[in-house]
Amino acid sequence: MAWSDEWNSPERQERADRVLRAFYRMWFKGPIVSSISITNSGLSADYDKHVQYTIRLRNTDGETLRYKGTLGPQATDFGTIDTFFPDIEAFLGGSPAAMAVVESTSDLAIVQFTHHKASDVFSAEHFMALRTYHDGGYCLPCGS
Repeated sequence: MAWSDEWNSPERQERADRVLRAFYRMWFKGPIVSSISITNSGLSADYDKHVQYTIRLRNTDGETLRYKGTLGPQATDFGTIDTFFPDIEAFLGGSPAAMAVVESTSDLAIVQFTHHKASDVFSAEHFMALRTYHDGGYCLPCGS
Protein backbone atom coordinates (compact mmCIF):
# COMPACT_ATOMS: atom_id res chain seq x y z
CA MET A 1 0.00 0.00 0.00
CA ALA A 2 2.99 2.38 -0.10
CA TRP A 3 6.56 2.73 -1.34
CA SER A 4 6.50 0.13 -4.05
CA ASP A 5 7.65 -0.40 -7.57
CA GLU A 6 4.84 -2.96 -7.98
CA TRP A 7 1.79 -0.72 -7.48
CA ASN A 8 -1.03 -2.37 -9.34
CA SER A 9 1.36 -4.20 -11.63
CA PRO A 10 -0.10 -7.16 -13.54
CA GLU A 11 1.40 -9.45 -10.89
CA ARG A 12 -0.32 -7.53 -8.07
CA GLN A 13 -3.63 -7.37 -9.96
CA GLU A 14 -3.62 -11.15 -10.33
CA ARG A 15 -3.83 -11.31 -6.53
CA ALA A 16 -6.81 -8.95 -6.30
CA ASP A 17 -8.99 -11.55 -4.57
CA ARG A 18 -7.47 -10.65 -1.20
CA VAL A 19 -7.89 -7.53 0.88
CA LEU A 20 -4.75 -5.58 1.78
CA ARG A 21 -4.78 -3.55 5.00
CA ALA A 22 -2.63 -0.91 6.64
CA PHE A 23 -3.13 1.14 9.78
CA TYR A 24 -2.29 4.63 10.99
CA ARG A 25 -2.66 6.73 14.13
CA MET A 26 -4.84 9.72 13.26
CA TRP A 27 -4.65 12.86 15.43
CA PHE A 28 -7.44 15.39 15.76
CA LYS A 29 -6.98 17.41 18.94
CA GLY A 30 -5.26 20.60 19.95
CA PRO A 31 -2.34 21.57 17.78
CA ILE A 32 -2.01 18.17 16.04
CA VAL A 33 -4.17 17.15 13.05
CA SER A 34 -3.60 14.21 10.69
CA SER A 35 -4.21 14.01 6.96
CA ILE A 36 -4.20 10.96 4.75
CA SER A 37 -3.27 10.55 1.10
CA ILE A 38 -4.57 7.53 -0.83
CA THR A 39 -3.38 7.06 -4.42
CA ASN A 40 -4.36 4.56 -7.11
CA SER A 41 -0.95 4.22 -8.76
CA GLY A 42 -0.26 2.14 -11.82
CA LEU A 43 2.98 1.24 -13.54
CA SER A 44 1.96 1.69 -17.16
CA ALA A 45 0.81 4.76 -19.07
CA ASP A 46 -2.36 2.93 -20.08
CA TYR A 47 -3.30 1.86 -16.52
CA ASP A 48 -7.09 2.33 -16.40
CA LYS A 49 -8.36 0.55 -13.28
CA HIS A 50 -10.87 2.22 -10.97
CA VAL A 51 -10.53 0.93 -7.41
CA GLN A 52 -12.53 1.00 -4.20
CA TYR A 53 -11.16 1.41 -0.69
CA THR A 54 -12.51 1.61 2.83
CA ILE A 55 -11.23 3.57 5.83
CA ARG A 56 -12.31 2.22 9.22
CA LEU A 57 -11.77 4.63 12.10
CA ARG A 58 -11.75 3.12 15.60
CA ASN A 59 -11.87 5.19 18.79
CA THR A 60 -10.63 4.24 22.27
CA ASP A 61 -14.09 2.88 23.17
CA GLY A 62 -13.84 0.37 20.32
CA GLU A 63 -16.52 2.08 18.21
CA THR A 64 -15.98 2.23 14.46
CA LEU A 65 -16.86 4.64 11.66
CA ARG A 66 -16.53 3.64 8.01
CA TYR A 67 -15.79 5.67 4.88
CA LYS A 68 -15.90 4.15 1.37
CA GLY A 69 -14.17 5.77 -1.57
CA THR A 70 -13.44 5.12 -5.23
CA LEU A 71 -10.37 6.28 -7.12
CA GLY A 72 -9.83 6.55 -10.86
CA PRO A 73 -6.51 5.62 -12.43
CA GLN A 74 -3.58 7.65 -11.06
CA ALA A 75 -6.02 9.59 -8.83
CA THR A 76 -5.49 10.63 -5.20
CA ASP A 77 -7.88 11.33 -2.33
CA PHE A 78 -6.23 13.68 0.15
CA GLY A 79 -7.56 15.50 3.19
CA THR A 80 -7.51 15.94 6.92
CA ILE A 81 -9.22 13.13 8.77
CA ASP A 82 -12.35 15.25 9.26
CA THR A 83 -12.66 15.45 5.45
CA PHE A 84 -13.44 11.74 5.52
CA PHE A 85 -15.18 11.73 8.92
CA PRO A 86 -16.94 15.08 9.56
CA ASP A 87 -18.19 13.92 13.02
CA ILE A 88 -14.73 12.93 14.24
CA GLU A 89 -14.63 15.41 17.15
CA ALA A 90 -17.75 13.93 18.76
CA PHE A 91 -16.63 10.41 17.84
CA LEU A 92 -13.30 10.85 19.67
CA GLY A 93 -14.86 12.30 22.81
CA GLY A 94 -11.92 13.52 24.87
CA SER A 95 -9.33 11.37 23.13
CA PRO A 96 -6.74 13.09 20.91
CA ALA A 97 -6.42 10.29 18.35
CA ALA A 98 -7.98 7.24 16.74
CA MET A 99 -6.72 4.31 14.71
CA ALA A 100 -7.47 4.26 10.98
CA VAL A 101 -7.32 1.06 8.93
CA VAL A 102 -7.29 1.47 5.15
CA GLU A 103 -8.26 -1.60 3.15
CA SER A 104 -8.58 -2.41 -0.54
CA THR A 105 -8.09 -5.29 -2.93
CA SER A 106 -5.88 -2.91 -4.90
CA ASP A 107 -2.33 -2.10 -3.81
CA LEU A 108 -2.72 1.59 -3.05
CA ALA A 109 -0.03 4.15 -2.22
CA ILE A 110 -0.89 5.61 1.18
CA VAL A 111 0.89 8.14 3.36
CA GLN A 112 -0.30 9.81 6.55
CA PHE A 113 0.73 13.40 7.33
CA THR A 114 0.68 15.02 10.76
CA HIS A 115 0.47 18.81 11.01
CA HIS A 116 1.63 20.41 14.24
CA LYS A 117 -0.22 23.72 14.00
CA ALA A 118 1.71 25.50 16.79
CA SER A 119 5.04 25.13 14.99
CA ASP A 120 3.51 24.78 11.49
CA VAL A 121 5.61 21.71 10.65
CA PHE A 122 4.53 18.46 9.02
CA SER A 123 5.71 14.90 9.40
CA ALA A 124 5.01 12.05 6.99
CA GLU A 125 4.48 8.51 8.19
CA HIS A 126 4.63 5.24 6.32
CA PHE A 127 1.86 2.74 7.00
CA MET A 128 1.98 -0.19 9.41
CA ALA A 129 1.00 -3.33 7.49
CA LEU A 130 -1.70 -5.69 8.67
CA ARG A 131 -1.36 -9.25 7.40
CA THR A 132 -4.19 -10.86 5.45
CA TYR A 133 -4.49 -14.65 5.67
CA HIS A 134 -5.36 -16.16 2.28
CA ASP A 135 -5.04 -19.68 0.86
CA GLY A 136 -2.79 -20.93 3.65
CA GLY A 137 -0.43 -17.95 3.70
CA TYR A 138 -0.17 -14.32 4.69
CA CYS A 139 -0.32 -11.45 2.20
CA LEU A 140 1.21 -8.05 2.83
CA PRO A 141 0.85 -4.74 1.01
CA CYS A 142 3.79 -3.71 -1.20
CA GLY A 143 6.54 -2.07 0.76
CA SER A 144 6.04 -4.29 3.80
